[in-house]
Amino acid sequence: MAEPEVIPPTPAAVPQSVISVEALEAENLIDIYQVIAEWIRFADAKAAVVLTVGGGLAGLLIPTLKEYLHSDKLVHPFPWWTKVVVVIYSLWVISLVLSSIWAFRCILPFRRNGKHPALGRCAHFHPAAILAAYKLDDVDQFIEDCSKLGTACL
Repeated sequence: MAEPEVIPPTPAAVPQSVISVEALEAENLIDIYQVIAEWIRFADAKAAVVLTVGGGLAGLLIPTLKEYLHSDKLVHPFPWWTKVVVVIYSLWVISLVLSSIWAFRCILPFRRNGKHPALGRCAHFHPAAILAAYKLDDVDQFIEDCSKLGTACL
């Protein structure tokens, strides 16, 4: 037996309440996406600040350590004071390197096999995926594809 062909209802046949619910749902999902995008921008800005402050402190403190260790004019409060300074300085350098790595991981997208993970999954709203899926002249094709997806893929 052949299955009957399913014909989508015309807009006139769909009750207005269903259309308004779908429109509200789509608006809600777009608002959620905008909030998440704002969080991502905020995280990128914080990571950039971490890198800037770390670089500034490194530029200031790294050249001064050699002078501090080899200066005979300095009077230390305890004989072991220089060792404590070197240990604390080493811990600071390690934390600077780790925070720089984590900040770069935050700013730069994570890639799997050299490919951004959004490319195959969200070609309707992620900028990198849109760029990979459509050419600059394919605006009409992009709008048509997004219309076909509807709110289910938001």
